[in-house]
Amino acid sequence: MFLRAVYAGPGGLCRPTLLARTLPLVSFVYKSTVAQQLGIPEPPKRPVTPYLNFMMQSQAEIQKKYPELSYRERIYKITQIWKNLGDNEKNKWLLEYKKQKEEYSIKYNNYIQNLSSEQIQNIEDLKKEKSAKTKKRKCTKAAKIERKEPDIDISKPKSPGNAFTLYIRTLNRGNTKLKEFMSDAASKWVRMSDDEKHVFQEEAKKLQEQYNCELAYWEEKMRMIGRDDLIHNHQQLVQLKASAIQNNSTMKEKGNLIATQADTD
Repeated sequence: MFLRAVYAGPGGLCRPTLLARTLPLVSFVYKSTVAQQLGIPEPPKRPVTPYLNFMMQSQAEIQKKYPELSYRERIYKITQIWKNLGDNEKNKWLLEYKKQKEEYSIKYNNYIQNLSSEQIQNIEDLKKEKSAKTKKRKCTKAAKIERKEPDIDISKPKSPGNAFTLYIRTLNRGNTKLKEFMSDAASKWVRMSDDEKHVFQEEAKKLQEQYNCELAYWEEKMRMIGRDDLIHNHQQLVQLKASAIQNNSTMKEKGNLIATQADTD
């Protein structure tokens, strides 16, 4: 059954609940590796990424500290801890990863040198065959979802906006033109006291936490149904918005600098 993320209040976690829709049971079949199929020694294992390494090593500590959390909730909490780590702390994990990667490269080169040219070619051929089968399986899965399971909701949760956005929603625009309405709202917002703004800022913070929780669940559900393309499109949109905000900020700074120089002159 699908899980649904339920927000547990400010600072809370996504607590999954069961949705009514039941999915077919998945049977797990043992899959032999490339080396096992070719009857050759196993290659050295690639090092995991800094985040995965951090997650695996943090599992036991988080489980001991928060025994009431489910596995999914623990993963979500570890993800939030990782996001809030400082650059110096993250660099420790990155340096460890680079070290392991260098060691892996040496071991893998030694491994390849002990194989015959025929074995190396067989490895490449088998990898290409597996890759082609995986792509075909994903395409088939996506086609089945489009054809047989149109009732699965793929819509992305909407961002709640910031404190100013929430304030605007409390105003009555009436017949006022949008440009005038926004300008008037901005003027009123600037003149508001910190206590008045605080109400909207706290509400915006709460809604943003809930949105982050729902977004994490949405991304997981899209991976489950083979719609990684939607996640990729969302990430690109976030990057474009961040770039636009940065450009606007830069333009404002340049405008302020020019205005200051003009006043000086």
